[in-house]
Amino acid sequence: MKLVANGCSFTQGHKGKEGNKTLDWVWPSLFNGTKEFSEVINLAREGGSNDRLVRTTLEYFNNNSSEDTFLVLQHPTPNRKEWLNLHHNMWIGYVSTEDDTLYDLSAVDYTIDDMPMLRKDTAIQRKIIHQYKGLVESDITETINYFKNIITIQNFCKDKNIPCLHIGLSARCIPELYFREQNTDVAQNIYCKELYKLIDLNIFCNRFLTEICRGYEESPTDGHPNEAGHERIFRYIYNEIKKKWQI
Repeated sequence: MKLVANGCSFTQGHKGKEGNKTLDWVWPSLFNGTKEFSEVINLAREGGSNDRLVRTTLEYFNNNSSEDTFLVLQHPTPNRKEWLNLHHNMWIGYVSTEDDTLYDLSAVDYTIDDMPMLRKDTAIQRKIIHQYKGLVESDITETINYFKNIITIQNFCKDKNIPCLHIGLSARCIPELYFREQNTDVAQNIYCKELYKLIDLNIFCNRFLTEICRGYEESPTDGHPNEAGHERIFRYIYNEIKKKWQI
């Protein structure tokens, strides 16, 4: 069976990357040593958003067979976005500030040497997105977009008969936790509540990555999991797959 994983730096790895080469110590790669999985595809990118997660997962399965494949989606926090720059025909990701803007060089012919040119050419567009995030976005709009992304990939997997396990980066990525306190703006919003009803909570893990790897971070100032942390994440996800799907 093949395992396809997608997410952000907690899935791709945060150090030692060489181009698009998959690191052998990150949690998806550790499935290579199991009897159930003979191939691993890691689609994750550092700083990736849920927009990117859904887009690249759909692109992958539109171009590759879904037969005998298991999908694991690691959801980044909902405050990230991406947009398409038509002039350069490339996707640009937004994390939190203009300085954190990410360019998806893997999908186009640009290289890292083109970054100064790309930053200059997209400066106005990045500024507009930054202002939009500050003036228009809220917990409600981010949650609505996040829930739509979940429902999109959930329904796609059902249509294609692809088993899929969802796990969040943090507590903010667990849909059920948005409604633990009923007095929040999200919990009281009718659109959020109606979208929430459409989400299959059984495909979500109860725990999230920052909790699983707590105490196994890269450093006191870098919350990414170290190699032992990735081992803990792998063990948890592996057990969840076996428990939920009896693989």
